[in-house]
Amino acid sequence: MTKTLLLLIILLLAGFVAFIPHIGYAYPMHLDEWTHLTYAKTITQTGYITFSDPFTGEGTSAPGSDNVWIGYHVLLAVFREVTGIDWLLLIRFGPALVFMLTVLCVYIFANRQHYGLEAAFFTCLIPTTVGLLGPAFLVPMALGLLFIPLSLYIAFYIKPWPSYLLLFLITCFLWSMHPTSAAVQGIVLLPFIFITLFSNRGRGLGLLAVLLLPVVIALPIIINRLLPAVGQMLTPKAVFPPPFLDLPAILQIYGVLPLIFCFIGIIYLLKRGGRFNYGLLLALVLLLVIMLAFVRFQVGLEPIFVRGVSTALLLIGALAGAGLYWLRTQVLLPRLLDKYKPRVATYADGILCALSVVVILALAIPARFNVPYYHMIDDEDYRAFVWIGDNIGPEYDAALVDPWTATAFSAVTGKKVPRRIAEKEEPADDAIYDYLNSGCQDTAFIRDNRVSFVYNRIQCNNPDLIEVRDNVFLTNPNSTGSYVKANIIRNAGFELTYGNPPGYWVTWSLNCKAEFLFPQPGRSGGSCAAIQIPKPETPTRRPQAVWGQEPPIQAGRSYLVSGWMKTEDVSGPGGAKIAIHWRGPGKAWITDTPIMNYVKGSTSWIFYQGRVSAPPGAMTCTVGCLMIDCTGTTWYDDITFKAE
Repeated sequence: MTKTLLLLIILLLAGFVAFIPHIGYAYPMHLDEWTHLTYAKTITQTGYITFSDPFTGEGTSAPGSDNVWIGYHVLLAVFREVTGIDWLLLIRFGPALVFMLTVLCVYIFANRQHYGLEAAFFTCLIPTTVGLLGPAFLVPMALGLLFIPLSLYIAFYIKPWPSYLLLFLITCFLWSMHPTSAAVQGIVLLPFIFITLFSNRGRGLGLLAVLLLPVVIALPIIINRLLPAVGQMLTPKAVFPPPFLDLPAILQIYGVLPLIFCFIGIIYLLKRGGRFNYGLLLALVLLLVIMLAFVRFQVGLEPIFVRGVSTALLLIGALAGAGLYWLRTQVLLPRLLDKYKPRVATYADGILCALSVVVILALAIPARFNVPYYHMIDDEDYRAFVWIGDNIGPEYDAALVDPWTATAFSAVTGKKVPRRIAEKEEPADDAIYDYLNSGCQDTAFIRDNRVSFVYNRIQCNNPDLIEVRDNVFLTNPNSTGSYVKANIIRNAGFELTYGNPPGYWVTWSLNCKAEFLFPQPGRSGGSCAAIQIPKPETPTRRPQAVWGQEPPIQAGRSYLVSGWMKTEDVSGPGGAKIAIHWRGPGKAWITDTPIMNYVKGSTSWIFYQGRVSAPPGAMTCTVGCLMIDCTGTTWYDDITFKAE
């Protein structure tokens, strides 16, 4: 009962330590938290793991791309969908929950050697900083830390076949969630595997195979990233050591006393010997040697060095727990028993141990409150972002904002930005800052950055911008510089490959069994869409099918419509075309405006364009990639609809 109560207290301590940076602040604390939140939200919104970049709209996030955290994003999205918890609550309290589970795993792992409580306590002291990251942030690295003691426990104590399956699943997940954590897991397990090979060759080879198999399976996908990483290991670093990682400061936050207990624990485990103790010691030694080689000779990968620090501190905490256990039970207690009665000696031992814990915490807790963190947004920003997401329509899909807050802006609003600071500030970011600080006076700057509204905490003095809320300025659709009048068609080139139909497009057919083909090879190497209407067994009346989109319009305004088409065996009274249909209130039909004749037969890619004017009373327009009263196949690409 006493042991269970102490464990509960230690777990609550872990949760408190992880929550310290979040006290008084309700939003994500780190750029990485905002980034992963955005990807997870995109997965829940689209239902796919392949989608365009959720910040700029340029490029694609997909397995095998630069997004190497897809497994983490899927887990976060699934957890959010299952629990229904608010995203901000998940980000704020999730780190405490994950760290409590990590400490619990350390306890389970070390308790088989009788120092589980001590090891769990010292694990609570792993620090969190902006450069190191750590358990106070809801990031892949913090979740990956949980699987280090879990993997060690499985390798040491679970029977062979169940352990192989569990380790294989964990390793696969780590490679999909955070490859650096998977690499660190391998480093930590390698000494134990090496020792096991001498006593149980089959067991050692089995564990080695389990660690290597996920890499072999994924090799066709990761080979393009793996080879540059191998080359980078021997490449001198341009900036060294990493400026964001201050190791002396991190060790100062961690504390001197835990390091002293770790040294005592090393002596204790060396005296005890055995496969478990040597494996744990060599795991720490190997990890420190790899990190030292990076520091001294710049050999290795920076992510393993940076993210390996927390794992090293976790192992140091386990060893410190062993040291405290040894001092308490095998050094101090026997001496007390020589002088006092057993009950008095036991109480004295407990009091001295408690005093050590109090001293350690008295130094550790204030140190964690003094760690500096940054806040990317405040309450005013968040309220404005929520309002934008709820009230600004899809025709205004990209905004010019402070590049530093742009990541949080996209995470909350779902809108795109031309620039965001992900690693370091660049000249393009400086240009945006100059524009925002000068009152947004140059309308051409908005057009050049392909944005349709501005969020700025400084008043914008520009007649082409309309303030619709404090700090929110929409471009006037009637102004000559408004990007709203540029291509209003979204996903014009069918490059957003998620969804069926793909993003922003809808499909419709009548009197035929049309096939909407997507993705198809585009005219210039990207994607496009196609319609195929097969010849029916019995004649049907006026078959038709369309890829459609409804861009925003203004009655009486002129628009330039264009697009590329390619046909194959199109025949019949009608044909293929780009069609413009106008509707009024309640979607009531008004008219259509032809811009081209029907295309028939087989043609290569041909560009078509025409000018149309929105008739009086028109409220919506359908731009349709249409096949009507014909059969065959037609491909469509790069459809534009621009206000003049």
